[in-house]
Parts: sequence; structure tokens; C-alpha cells
Amino acid sequence: MENASRAFLDAVRKWMRQIRTVIGATTIDLKLLTAAERLQYEGYLRREETNAAILALSKSGIPIKQIVRQTGYSRKLVRQIIRGERNDVFRTRQSSLDLHLPWLDDQWASGCRNGAELWRRLQAGGFRGSLRVVSEWTTRSRRAEKADAQNLQRIPSARTIARLMTMGAGFAHQSGDRHGRGCE
Repeated sequence: MENASRAFLDAVRKWMRQIRTVIGATTIDLKLLTAAERLQYEGYLRREETNAAILALSKSGIPIKQIVRQTGYSRKLVRQIIRGERNDVFRTRQSSLDLHLPWLDDQWASGCRNGAELWRRLQAGGFRGSLRVVSEWTTRSRRAEKADAQNLQRIPSARTIARLMTMGAGFAHQSGDRHGRGCE
């Protein structure tokens, strides 16, 4: 199941550009990005320049071997770019919060918005991650709400899209409050 889940997530990530285009979320508002997301976006812009240069060389008929020599990039990277396997804005990594996201979403929806409080509750339930991870999640959640309030269309992450596509609407978190506490 884990392998199938990872393969599905990889497939969604591969098509994120097309998903963004269909949803209409092709512009990024820099004011809504966290510092870490801003750094990722700047890296994305550099990768896009590299991708464009390599694709231009490829389209002009230059073989991969010569592109590698000319640009100094690895053969693997050049192949990925030519095949369209390297074009997502934000690289996603496994997060220590992934298993707790349904619970966090429930807490957020019920009005519990304090990152430190959410972190303490998660710790009581066995979470080993840092306060910073939870605080960044709350910052992103607040900014997403602000964007929604301003009628901006925020594209969900590849992981969220994959989760929505594989889970039934009411299945996201059936066990209720995982830690035995309600939001006060």
C-alpha cells in the first residue's frame, strides 16, 4: 500500500503544472509565502531557467551527450528535464506532520488556532516533531484563509490532491479527536 501510495503521489506531482493550469492557479502571490516557501520559489525560478535552456538545446537537435558537456549538468538531470519530469514549483518532502494532518485540520476547523497549543496536544498524543513544524503549518493555514478571504485561488499541494483523490469525503478522519481532547 505504501508503494502504491508513493507511486500515486509521484504521478500527481508529475502533473501539477497541468493541474494548476486547469484550476487557474498559475500565479503565485509572494506576500502569501512563508520565508521557506519564498526560498523554494526562488530556486524554482532558477530551475525554470535551466529547464528552458536545456529544452531549447534539445529542440534544436543537440544530443543529450553534447548538452551535458555544454551545460555541465548531469546526464540524469538533462534526461529528466527533456522528459518533463522536473517542473514543479515546490519540492515536497515527507513531513513529520503528515500522519497528523487530518487531526490538525479538524482542530483548525473547530477554532483551535494556536500553534503552541496544537503542538502540546500533538506531543501528548506521541508526536515527536518540533514546535517550529507546527507553527509553520499554522502560518500557512492562516495565509491560506487570508488568500481565500481575498478570493484568491490557492492550489492544494500534490500530497493534498492525492489524498483527496484517494479518500472518500467523510473518510478523512473517522476516529474523531485522536488525543481525547476537544478544542477549548
